Amino acid sequence: MADASKPGATSEPRAEKLNTIQKNAILEETIRKEMRRHELYDHYMMSPNIKKNLVLTAKPNTTNVLPKAEDGDPEYKAFAEKLAKTPREKYKAPQTTSQEYFWHTTQLMPENLANPLFHHPRKSSEITKFYRSAK
Repeated sequence: MADASKPGATSEPRAEKLNTIQKNAILEETIRKEMRRHELYDHYMMSPNIKKNLVLTAKPNTTNVLPKAEDGDPEYKAFAEKLAKTPREKYKAPQTTSQEYFWHTTQLMPENLANPLFHHPRKSSEITKFYRSAK
């Protein structure tokens, strides 16, 4: 019996090691619990990384080389159209902090060249005029 005054010691007896049959029973129970929540994913489609205009080579003996316009999965076409849109076309507001930086690109104040607060034309000094004339 362990001494309860020592650090890390408990007064409970030690658990026995599990044999192979007990380990197998624990494994079976774990698998049964996992399979209750398991759902098989069966909705597959073409990779969205494939470009919009996929070009497939024709067979050497065919005469019609143009693909038919009606060929293709309509669900994939809708998905590809969604991917082709920019974030501003997809969402009303930025989804990440990186998108916030240039989300609103319209000019906040009208351009006023008469106001010295907003208009800073390039100024030349005698030195800059001298160096420009030397070139």
